[in-house]
Amino acid sequence: TWYYGDLVFILDPYLDASLFLGLIAGSLWPHRKRLATVSSLLLVLTYIGVRYELHERAISRMQPLVAGFPQTVEKWAVLPNVWSLRTWNVIIQSKTGMFRFDVDGPPRQRIETPVVRADVDVSSDLLARATAAPSTAALLRFARFPVARVRHSASGYRVTWFDFRFYRESTDTALAAEVTLDESLQVVEEDISFALKLDDDP
Repeated sequence: TWYYGDLVFILDPYLDASLFLGLIAGSLWPHRKRLATVSSLLLVLTYIGVRYELHERAISRMQPLVAGFPQTVEKWAVLPNVWSLRTWNVIIQSKTGMFRFDVDGPPRQRIETPVVRADVDVSSDLLARATAAPSTAALLRFARFPVARVRHSASGYRVTWFDFRFYRESTDTALAAEVTLDESLQVVEEDISFALKLDDDP
């Protein structure tokens, strides 16, 4: 079971800088290493406390929108922005689509994509075969908001699963797993990457 705090980014520059300053201070003044350590940890705790308060405010701004959302909401999350303390990224998942909003005041929608987007009718067997591939299975154990893209070609199918939390629309890349299957739905090739270039939308 995964538990999420959603307070800091996976690599948070401000959190890392606070800890790094403590290390530098302890190295420069060895006789005050304990003071440097305690100060660094207090700075980190203060930062997380501020993040918590801002996170709660962002949730309160989103709750009316989620309550009145035109589609049934399956799950949603308020996620930190790597550089901005005031801006939060919100993902709402319905049965058919993913929606992303920015919140630094009134929520505003930024992007929308279907949960499964395809240029061909997708059979449950096709998705099951692609999902069973080791790379996809590894990704889906971690992915919180999984999205699939299915492309058909003369030689078979290409199925790409990615985590919508880490999708960058500016470069069309994501933390993703890609599986190529032949017409008989046998896996021919697979790959997983932190910055996989996705195909253009079908």
